[in-house]
Amino acid sequence: MAYTETIIAACGRHLGALFARRAATSGDPRPGAWYRRLRTDQTEERAEVLAVYSDPMGIRHVRYLLMLQPAHGPAFEDGMRVLAAQTFLDRYRALGAA
Repeated sequence: MAYTETIIAACGRHLGALFARRAATSGDPRPGAWYRRLRTDQTEERAEVLAVYSDPMGIRHVRYLLMLQPAHGPAFEDGMRVLAAQTFLDRYRALGAA
């Protein structure tokens, strides 16, 4: 293998790892399931999945209701949101999951 081909092959392996999507550890979101994440300001976000669907391009999306629990103060509903399913799974963890 020539030097240039070796460099391209090595870079391709690294780029492949960079763009590889992680497998969902908590499985696919399902309507009725609850997910959470803790923001840097210690506000807890809780997301109740309302629907999972594919858009005309075949990209899966999650429609969810967002509830916020600030570190100090009462919890409140922050409205309905939509994220691509993979982005949702990257951002939120299933309630009860480590």
